Formats: sequence, structure tokens, C-alpha cells
Amino acid sequence: MDFSLSKELKVGLTVLSAAVILIYVIWWGKDVKVGTRQVQFSFRNVSGLQIGDPVMVSGLRVGKVESISFSESLVIVSASLPPELELFKDAEVKLMMYELMTGKKLELIPGTREWGFLEEGKMIPGYFVSDIPELVGFAGTTVDTLRLLLSDMQRTLSNANRILGDDDMANDLRLTLRNMRQITTDLAYVSRDMRSVKVSELMGRLESTVNSADSFMRELKPEVKSSLEEFRTTARNINEAILVIKPVVEEIKSNRKSVIGKLMYDTLFASRLESAIVQLDSVLKLGQDDGIKVKLKVF
Repeated sequence: MDFSLSKELKVGLTVLSAAVILIYVIWWGKDVKVGTRQVQFSFRNVSGLQIGDPVMVSGLRVGKVESISFSESLVIVSASLPPELELFKDAEVKLMMYELMTGKKLELIPGTREWGFLEEGKMIPGYFVSDIPELVGFAGTTVDTLRLLLSDMQRTLSNANRILGDDDMANDLRLTLRNMRQITTDLAYVSRDMRSVKVSELMGRLESTVNSADSFMRELKPEVKSSLEEFRTTARNINEAILVIKPVVEEIKSNRKSVIGKLMYDTLFASRLESAIVQLDSVLKLGQDDGIKVKLKVF
């Protein structure tokens, strides 16, 4: 039996094999994979990211960006990943440069198993890593700010030079510096004198004085308290006497016909009483010298 293949059949098999290989290469190049899953990332800035850019894990390409959309204040990036890739709750993704100066990539960090698996439909937070263009832009802004700062410094130095160039200002400044040196010298002398004083001995004496004053006040306290009580008693007695005397004084003022009233307000009565007292005093003195003869008739 002749199993040799014809020339036409060999050519056909060769063309068929080439076609299969070509289809496989195209399929692989487009990252067409059976059973891929969609995962969403949330960013605040996706500068330079485009659809089709790769998603990397530890330097290996595992997927690509499928769509980019804007939702409220966040940018939502959807990517296709292999279903066997395990993602956990602490997963995160970083937007980084893919090649020097060109291209972007998403560097995915799957997370750790201790946090548990990522829920289906849960978005993974993303972070933008500044690249060379961003740094160049920042450097440009910094240069502009530095230029303004140098301009302000130059203006400040010019004003300072104009102020210091004034002769009166220079003389005042020298006088101020001289006074400051004198004050510093005086403070040094005071500090030296303070160090020479036995501060501990001075504090001991001060403490002894305070203790003596405290002891004296404790000893004086009972006497002061007793004096205060006596003063309060005397004040009460005076108040009571005033209350007793007050009606008498009011009675004297209102009844001028009484003896005391006449004595205080009737000048004629007062002069007569004074004359009687003088005569009585004369009689008593005469009796002391010569004696007094008294004739007493009872019945």
C-alpha cells in the first residue's frame, strides 16, 4: 500500500498549517483570551493613559485597558484581567510610565490574602505616579516661583541698602549697637555678682523668717480673736446704752420744764442755780473755819 502524499496535498497541508499559525499569532497579539473578567479602577488623574495600554503585575503583562470614563469627580478605568488572577481587598493600582518619556501602564498590586478576597464589582483605588513630563512641568512652575522670589529679594536688598546708606541711620545703628554692648557687659557683671551670692543660704534665711512669722501669727491668733470678741461685746454694750439714753434725750428735748430741761435751755434758771451753788460753797467754807450754829425745833 502506498502511503506517500501527493505534492498537491503537501502544499495544502502547509498552507493550512501556516494559516492556523497566523490566526494564533494574531489572536495572541491582540490579547484575546477566553474567560477574561472586567475589573474597574478609580483615579483622580489619568494623564496620558489610553485604551489598550497594558496592565502589569510584578512586571508581567496580564491585561489591558478596555475603557476610560468620567464619573462625578473620579475617572473610571475598566480593564480585562485573567480570571485566575486573585485580587484581595487591599489591592491597588498605580499609573506609571511604560517607557522613557512615552507610553503609560497600570501597575497592579493584587494585595494580601489576610485581607480577604475582593468582592465582585468592587473598584480598586488607583494612584497617579508623577513622571518626567509632570516633573518638568513642576520644575517650570518652581523656576517661575524662584524668579519671583529672587526679584523680591533684590528689591528688599535694595531698600535695605538705601536705608543703611543713610548717615543718620548708620549713626543711630552704631549707637544702638554700642548700647547693646554696654547692656551685655552690665548683665555679665550682674550675673557674676549673683553667682557670688550664696543663694542657698539666702533661701534658708528666707525660709526661717517665713516660719517665724507663721509661728508668731499662730501664737497671736487666740489673743486677736479674744480682743475681737471683747470689742464686739463693748460695741454691743455701747449700742444698748445709746438705746437707753436716746429716749431720755428725746424727753429732755421735748419737756423743757424739767430740771434738766431748764438747766439746758433756761438761761435764767441756770444763772440762779449757779448763784445758789456759789453761796452754798461760801457757807460751807465759812462753816469749816468758824463752825455753824444750828437751831433746830422739832415740836
